[in-house]
Amino acid sequence: MTLYDKHLRDVYPRILVDEFQDTDPLQAEILWRLAGDGEASAAWHEWALRPGALFLVGDPKQAIYRFRGADVETYLTAKRATRGAGFERRAGDYSELSAPSPACWPSSMNISRRC
Repeated sequence: MTLYDKHLRDVYPRILVDEFQDTDPLQAEILWRLAGDGEASAAWHEWALRPGALFLVGDPKQAIYRFRGADVETYLTAKRATRGAGFERRAGDYSELSAPSPACWPSSMNISRRC
């Protein structure tokens, strides 16, 4: 690992990627090399991810950026690479989370509408 790699890992100890299904192979490799450990010559998906270093959110049925290099196979490779690696998988629709309505923000935020 180079000094630059170490610096990036220190700056970004945890990485959250939303819409991972639209990730291209190079982006996935960068993520794995920032969040994992392995031999430089090994394929990215062979690297062991550090616990808690990488959080992925995605749905392969919603992949829409193939025209710019996104590849659903990258998503599936990542899914296989995380199998048995201590990753927690959750299935379901999280589009409606239990968070305050945007029309109901705390008064500390300079927004005209309050609860």
